[in-house]
Amino acid sequence: HIAVTRESAGGASAAGSIVLYVDGQVVAQGSAAAIVVPGGEKWIGRRQQAADSQFQGYLDEVRLYGRAL
Repeated sequence: HIAVTRESAGGASAAGSIVLYVDGQVVAQGSAAAIVVPGGEKWIGRRQQAADSQFQGYLDEVRLYGRAL
């Protein structure tokens, strides 16, 4: 399993910290810029700008939360 958490006291529009977990273990952490995603399509597994930059594999049980669990 792979999970990423992002925490910011100022909400999604403020910079904060980000942690990457693999099988429940922290494998990377650092600071993250503000996440601002205006309207329109969102992509998981590929870049919106390049049709040939697609993830070659499967994504299973993808979940996005806008709150702490």
